[in-house]
Amino acid sequence: MSIKDILPKKEKKEKVKYYWTLIIEPGWLQTGIWKIEEGSAHILVSSLSTPWNSDADLISTSDIALSSAVKKLDQVENEPNQTVFGVVSSWVEDGEIKEEHLMRVKNLCEKLDLQPVGFVVIPEAIAHFMKSQEGSPLNALILGVFEEEIEITVFNLGEIATKGVVSRSVSVIDDLGEGFARLNITKMPARFIIYGGKEGELEIVRQSLLKTNWEDLTDIEILHIPKIEIMDSEKKISAVSLAGASELSDVQKIVSHSKDNHQTNLSIEENDFEVAEEANLIEPEEQISPENFGFVVEEDITEKEFGEEKTYDPKELDLDEDTKKIESVTDAEETRDIVGSINENVENKKESKVKRMNFGFLNNVTALFKELLNKKILVFGFIATLLIFGGLFSLWWFYPKASVIIYLRSQKLEENFTIFVSPNISEPDFSDSILPGEIVTKTIEGEKTASATGVKIIGDKASGEVTLYRVGSEITLDSATILKGPNGLDFTLDETVNIASGSAGSPSQVKAKVTALDLGAEYNLASNTTFSVGDYSVSDVEAKNEESFSGGSSREISAVSESDRIKLQESLIDELVQKAVEGVRAEIDSDKLLIEDTVEEEALNVNYSHEVGSEASTLSLEMSIEMKALIVDRNNLASFAGELLEDKVPENFVLRSEQIQSDFDYQGEEDDKYILDVEIDANLLPVIDTDEIKTRIIGRYPFFAEEYLKEEIPGFVRAEIILEPKLPGRLKTLPHVSDNIEIEIASER
Repeated sequence: MSIKDILPKKEKKEKVKYYWTLIIEPGWLQTGIWKIEEGSAHILVSSLSTPWNSDADLISTSDIALSSAVKKLDQVENEPNQTVFGVVSSWVEDGEIKEEHLMRVKNLCEKLDLQPVGFVVIPEAIAHFMKSQEGSPLNALILGVFEEEIEITVFNLGEIATKGVVSRSVSVIDDLGEGFARLNITKMPARFIIYGGKEGELEIVRQSLLKTNWEDLTDIEILHIPKIEIMDSEKKISAVSLAGASELSDVQKIVSHSKDNHQTNLSIEENDFEVAEEANLIEPEEQISPENFGFVVEEDITEKEFGEEKTYDPKELDLDEDTKKIESVTDAEETRDIVGSINENVENKKESKVKRMNFGFLNNVTALFKELLNKKILVFGFIATLLIFGGLFSLWWFYPKASVIIYLRSQKLEENFTIFVSPNISEPDFSDSILPGEIVTKTIEGEKTASATGVKIIGDKASGEVTLYRVGSEITLDSATILKGPNGLDFTLDETVNIASGSAGSPSQVKAKVTALDLGAEYNLASNTTFSVGDYSVSDVEAKNEESFSGGSSREISAVSESDRIKLQESLIDELVQKAVEGVRAEIDSDKLLIEDTVEEEALNVNYSHEVGSEASTLSLEMSIEMKALIVDRNNLASFAGELLEDKVPENFVLRSEQIQSDFDYQGEEDDKYILDVEIDANLLPVIDTDEIKTRIIGRYPFFAEEYLKEEIPGFVRAEIILEPKLPGRLKTLPHVSDNIEIEIASER
């Protein structure tokens, strides 16, 4: 018999667990709060998208957004902690978040005390959400629109058919065309779903798509014009939350709660079985047979055996069967009831059998059994209570942990010096200001598309026939001879022409074909136009056209210029260098420091989509670079700075390596050494005995601990006390075990 079985049962009310949804898109952030209740995910708060720029900005923006979301809830039993992240496709590779973005998510969780429970890719979450809405797998193109790129994901029967990323240009239509060609999409999807953080831009993109003449995409088979939809922020939160909830608890329903407590059920079940619910009917999942309700078909129930067959010894007393019932009962109240029923049965049996047998001892046995049973319940109950309270007290005393960050008023110290970093040594030489270093290289490739800004004139040259008149001796005109017409319009002979001699009264004549020197319709001259020929005077040689010239035309087109190629290459190099630097920082140890001023890059495998002068509205470039940079050991640098600043540190202050900030100015190389000018900013902190602090704040309430720190710690500004777990009321104290308290000294900036 278990102790818990003999104690009175008490209904437990489980606390509702709340979850975060945190959607991170390039440059945009969105939050939501939801819970799982009665088999459904309930969206309680859905925020609008908020912009972010850098990693530090992402943390501060997330902190503000999460705090704002919590304030929107009327009542919170326990603040959300577990978090489902929604990320874009470009962040994920082979089912895992890429390393550079994973470090960003980990840093976010550490700074904001978030517990990640998983991540979902936004297009896949949207496909899952649309299936739950519409009851059928999604067939659509999901388009993620961001500042520098667009993401294309094509779903066929709910599965990803193809996906890819295209850099943004001035035209989303051109970007889609490039994406279709790159992903080998030959049939126009019947449905587009657009999402992104900047919602105002989504409607502009939608209108642009609606106005597009899709027939211009000659390589795409178009059955009908696609339907264009926008995935707004609330639906996007619902999609990511539903995907997370379905993984946590096999949830298939999503319910959105607006401010006026109106509930919108977004599940497939209510859409499909709306009539059945109104009639209060439930459609059975499988056929129910009469046997499910305990009926027996075409059999004699008196001949059917149910359960396990039992045999009893005729000589066994009736009491034995009843006593065995007691041993199978686990609940104390049921035990008492059965004992009472046994006694009643025994009394009845005694009266019916007293004439034949003497069972007078039966009452004494039963009474003794009841007394022993009641005493056991009391003893076990008392022991169980002691064990429970003792266990809870021990848990409260030994388990809690605390992190105490003490911010102190620092004293700033600045110093400038020059160091030499050599990749050829392994140990520092502080006397000669030489530190060991390491050269790291990283190769990275990428692509980028930009608009072509060049202009090119194309068309045809005008042509025709002229009659040449000669006064004088015979002459020969070669094909390079220029015929000058009106308004500076020049023509050339198509072939060499001989003109016989002629006189003023009877000039010689010969016909010749001519072609305009340049393109344009202005060369289509009317008939009877007079031309001068080469360097001859009009009195010596003259030309006229009997019929007008034709065929001349011209127009301007977009073309690739040399400056287009140069600008695109410079822009892509900057992006690839930044990615390479971030990749190296993610790969090296935390005690290594990359010197950005020493970064050098070399362009490899430069491949443009068009040559200079080619007719094109956009220009693409695929290229790889090799980046080389210098890294130094932070500890060596801190030790060197400590030696230089040792005599300048005031009494009762200490220089901590984590409080040193360095700024480098690369001066060049000399004798295989890198020369760096270093500017050091050090925040000196008062000397603090953290062990003494632990003994003084152990087991105290946070308020009293802060009062002690304020009165006893020199330079105290403020303190952050983080307790784990967060206990209510008077149980909320600092740990009673000093090893469970972690103290960190920081500078108040």
